[in-house]
Amino acid sequence: MKRLLIGILFFTAPTCALAQDDGKLNALYTEFSVGASFIPEVSTKTITITDGVDTATGRINLNYDTALTVGAEVGIAGVGIPEVRLAVGYEFLQARFDSGVAVGTVNGVSGSLAFTRADVASFGIDLDNDVHLVTGNIYYDLPDWGRVTPYLGVGVGAAFIQNADTQLAVTASAGIRIPLNDNIYAGVRYRYYHISGPTDDFGIEYDAISNLSIMLLLGITN
Repeated sequence: MKRLLIGILFFTAPTCALAQDDGKLNALYTEFSVGASFIPEVSTKTITITDGVDTATGRINLNYDTALTVGAEVGIAGVGIPEVRLAVGYEFLQARFDSGVAVGTVNGVSGSLAFTRADVASFGIDLDNDVHLVTGNIYYDLPDWGRVTPYLGVGVGAAFIQNADTQLAVTASAGIRIPLNDNIYAGVRYRYYHISGPTDDFGIEYDAISNLSIMLLLGITN
């Protein structure tokens, strides 16, 4: 993980230094965001359990509620060319488990078993997860639409998951920014996240996890 975070710093630092040296129009900015994450179904890899007599094989699919998401980002605009921005961002979301279903076979006979949050809690199992995302991001500002600046971006970093191991995260973003005055802007951002399949505290392996967020932004430039 240290190597990954160091990589993010190397991702941002050299180009920022170049931008400051070449005399181009640079602007440091700080951005705050709040919105919602929409987590598609989370699935385990195939699990096989046997007691020597009976054998069960299948997958568990978990559904999570829409999650409140907050974040912050620090970056520099005008890196190399005026349209490019580099930044380091942080986001936090609370993934609250809602329901699930186990699908598979027992001794070759197909079946499924649905369960709820209350069912899981009765066994003392907590499937809620706090997720912290740290990413290095690069954005490209598209031509203005009047006072509106649309942009596209990509990022790479790490997802720190409460009840599972830390995994690689990559993102793709699209958004708009609207100036409110010379130093403050507002905006809206859509972001897609892809998180490599984690292993939870029970040793269960998962497929890669996707997430979608829509965030309201408030930024301050220097």
